[in-house]
Formats: sequence, structure tokens, C-alpha cells
Amino acid sequence: MYAAHRGENYFVEALLDAKANTEVTRKNDTTALMLAVSAGKDFVVGTLVGAGANIDARDNEGRNVLMWTAYWGENDTVKTLLGKGAEIEARDKKAMTALMWAAYGGRNDVVITLLNNGAEIDAIDEDGWSASIWAAYRGHKDVVSTLLKRGAKKAPTPPPKPILPVPPPKPVPSPKPEKDLGELLEELQEQLEDLNTTLGKIAA
Repeated sequence: MYAAHRGENYFVEALLDAKANTEVTRKNDTTALMLAVSAGKDFVVGTLVGAGANIDARDNEGRNVLMWTAYWGENDTVKTLLGKGAEIEARDKKAMTALMWAAYGGRNDVVITLLNNGAEIDAIDEDGWSASIWAAYRGHKDVVSTLLKRGAKKAPTPPPKPILPVPPPKPVPSPKPEKDLGELLEELQEQLEDLNTTLGKIAA
């Protein structure tokens, strides 16, 4: 997970070659793939997805990887996930969709990508709020304009203001170790070689 969040693709590949489990979770049930998208590490996302990481994994609030990407990640990552079959109309525990999260976060480029891929423009969450209402409430004029131009229904009287949803948390990376992963692997290799030498002498 550390390597995925840091964008250290070489070590991600090395760990995957060593049969590392891509579905190990940390606090909030976040996976390595979620950490990679939240950090904008599209190349690591590609590596993890190519290795079979679950693109439909959900955190403890029911948010899937596409929702994390819609709020935090790169537009190209959204396209990658959609191309791999990510469920565009999946809903979290508040019944919010990826489109709503993109509108909530002011991600106009992501809103356009999701709409181009068939996202339901007037879907509403458990409080009756749609993507256009969320965008208007958050002051994202460009997103509101995009949604209205694409046919979103106007809401002259929005439903009562709900409790604001908590966005997917921006993970704080673990403190960087004094030695990088490459140095640690080299030291481990040297220790293994010394051990093998010792065992060879004992056997002799």
C-alpha cells in the first residue's frame, strides 16, 4: 500500500511478482487501488488493475473505486476504470453515485466523462439531491453549466439541506522510512546470501 500511494511502480510490480495480495485493506477498508487513485498515480492504477485488483471494491462507506476517482483521481483513471467495466451507477451508503461525487468535488472534466459514458444525469441520493443540486450548492458554476447543457432538470426548490457527505479521505502517507525500499531489499538479499553461506559451511 505504501508503494501504491507513493507511486513507486517498480516496487508495486516487484511486490505483485512476489504474489502480494492486492485486496489487503487498511483503515476505512481502503485498498491499494483506492490509495493509488487518490494520489493521482495513474500508472500504478494501471499496474494494479492489470494484476487483477478489484475495481468494484468498496470502503466502509460503500464508496467504490470509481467514486474515489471521481472525487480525487485523474480523469484518465476514470476512463481506465470505465473501460474495465466499473459500475457507473453504483451507489454508496448515502445513495450517491460517481457522478454526484464528481459534481460535489467540482470535477467538471470527470462529470463530462461520466456523462459521455451514460451516467444517469438526474439520479438522486437518499436526500433527493441530484448532481446538479450538489454542484450548485457547492458553488461549482462550470459543473452546473455542463449538467444543464446536457439536459439536467432544474430544481427551483431544492430539498432541505442534508447532512453533508464525507468525501473519501485523502490518505496521509506513512512517514518515509530512513532507507528506501530498494536499499532495504538489497540489505535483505545480502542477509540471505550470508545465511546461505553459513548454512553451506555447516553442511560441509
